[in-house]
Amino acid sequence: MASPRQSRGRGERSETDPVGKYCFDDFFELYDADATVANIRKLFAERLPAAVGLHDSVLVFFAGHGFLDASKSGFWIPVDGGVDKYAQKAWFPNAQLRNYIGLLKARSVLVIADACFSGDLLDVQREAAPELDSSYFKRALTLTSRQVLSSGASEAVPDESEFGRQLLAFLDRNTDEVVDALAIHDRVRRGVTKTLPLFGNLPGNEQGASFVLFRRGAEAPAAARAAPIEGKLVINSAGPFTARAAPVGREGDLVPIEGNSLDFQPGSYLLLARLPDDFDDSFRMEFAIRSGESTTPSLPKLARSAAFKARELARDKERLE
Repeated sequence: MASPRQSRGRGERSETDPVGKYCFDDFFELYDADATVANIRKLFAERLPAAVGLHDSVLVFFAGHGFLDASKSGFWIPVDGGVDKYAQKAWFPNAQLRNYIGLLKARSVLVIADACFSGDLLDVQREAAPELDSSYFKRALTLTSRQVLSSGASEAVPDESEFGRQLLAFLDRNTDEVVDALAIHDRVRRGVTKTLPLFGNLPGNEQGASFVLFRRGAEAPAAARAAPIEGKLVINSAGPFTARAAPVGREGDLVPIEGNSLDFQPGSYLLLARLPDDFDDSFRMEFAIRSGESTTPSLPKLARSAAFKARELARDKERLE
């Protein structure tokens, strides 16, 4: 997982390693005999979702064999993958990878695939390249990115990876404090002659978003340190209510919502609501805030809370006695 922080985490890398020159918190690695289809699925279904939060970035790198079948469906071929193109035993479909990526909470995901037919993964980027200035990075870091850099289109690529060599060479020689996926693709493709490296998006990518890498030991630029652009919560309700909200898992940090709206940093939140004269919440829901957008949940007609009803029942009983 990439981060602007300077922590090293598991899978520590020497700074003589090109990858070690960049800020990563953790490494999850599958090599050789461990790179089975079951372990790949477990990585995406369990290990990554458990480790990744809403503001994290995830870089996925695959180097190996790929295949495109008669239906034009692409696959990664794990170490235990069969050779029968019809049985497709223990193959890992590109469509399944896209679904796993779509379920991750991470803000930014970049898949770098150095394999045959890896271009089947992506929707090719066709828009003009943006100017990589401070305002670009500020926006790129606040939006959701789902991007792919492939060693080739829907074609076979050489086992001796020219793409891999160019990628490592760029990471080793780069002196910029911050680079994004577009810049990586632009530099790598210039040195590759045997295939056509492609850059594109996966479902869920927001226009203007991008995956960003930070060089270790260099202070992140102001754009990277800037707070995410806030989003707004606007509550629709047919009747009076009192509401509070807090980040999911931090109910102790509840803040009151004045009127029916409040600005929040991007993330997942818990909304609690009650009737104005009640003393306990009778409604709760989770909602997501995205940068620069409004979220507008609708409250149902609120009922009295169970605690309020119990107190009123006890008072009625006292009056009758």
